[in-house]
Order: sequence, then structure tokens, then C-alpha cells
Amino acid sequence: KVEEIGQYIEDQLSSHKGVLEVRRIGLMFAIDMESDQIVTEVVQQCLREGLISFWFLSNPDSFRLSPPLTLSMTEAEEAVAIILSAMDYAINK
Repeated sequence: KVEEIGQYIEDQLSSHKGVLEVRRIGLMFAIDMESDQIVTEVVQQCLREGLISFWFLSNPDSFRLSPPLTLSMTEAEEAVAIILSAMDYAINK
């Protein structure tokens, strides 16, 4: 299930116009965006919506996701909706 859910999340996030690259191993993700300002907005908006993500100190143009291995597909779909909405908000701000 981990690979199926991971691939779903990767495919959904990769399709967003603001995403430059998605890297992952299992359910650990690095999402590269155009600037650190956009990443900061995405991280903050996700947190406001109840989803915890974090930026990389070594690469400020990326944020990370590390959901638990027990993540269900329903939870993944909810998380993806929050992240995509946060990305839209950050890019259109």
C-alpha cells in the first residue's frame, strides 16, 4: 500500500504548475518549487489547514512531507487536496 499511496501523492503533486520536481522514497517527499517565498506560504497555509509539512534548511526552495506508513488512501486524498489548495494560494497571492 505504501508504494501505491506514494505514487498517487507524487502523481497528484507533480501535476501542479508550480511544482518543479517531486522526489520521494516511500512516503518521504521533497517538493521543489520556484522560490522560498512560495514554499513558506505553502507550509504556512498547510499548517492553517491542519497538515504538517516543513521546509528544508539546506534547500529553501523545497518543502517536505513525511506521513506515517499507516496513511490510508482517503487520508492521502485529503492531504493532497490541502496541499494543492495551499500551492494555488501561494502562487496566486
